[in-house]
Amino acid sequence: KDVVFIDIPVLSRRNRIEIDTVSFDKLIEILNGNFVFENTGKVNLKVLNASNKSRLADKAVNMLRQNSFDVFYWGNESQKNNFTIVIDMINNHQKSSQIVDILGCGEVLVVPSPKPFADMTVFLGNDCNLYDKLDKIQK
Repeated sequence: KDVVFIDIPVLSRRNRIEIDTVSFDKLIEILNGNFVFENTGKVNLKVLNASNKSRLADKAVNMLRQNSFDVFYWGNESQKNNFTIVIDMINNHQKSSQIVDILGCGEVLVVPSPKPFADMTVFLGNDCNLYDKLDKIQK
């Protein structure tokens, strides 16, 4: 019923390609839900504004950094979304739920990856209304 496409980690040795067994074993553990991630401290985030609202990513970055998240990249996404999505690639439900709570919008999508570039990516959609939150904080 379900089809999953996986980019299997490979190594090039002696002019041939071999499966990287250590990374492959981690990938299988992640897919089975048995892998425990050692880094439960700071989460590296990528925040993209996929809404029609200007400077929304800047506002989200400020809020997330105030709550100890390490945002290493933010900017605009060319494809616009109506809804905010948090893509969790390290399967850390506590942190991804915390992001949704901080922003006051969004759904979590878990997409495990053995060597993610970013631990989580946040696509800010039109449902994210940080302007009201910031106005209440400043008053």
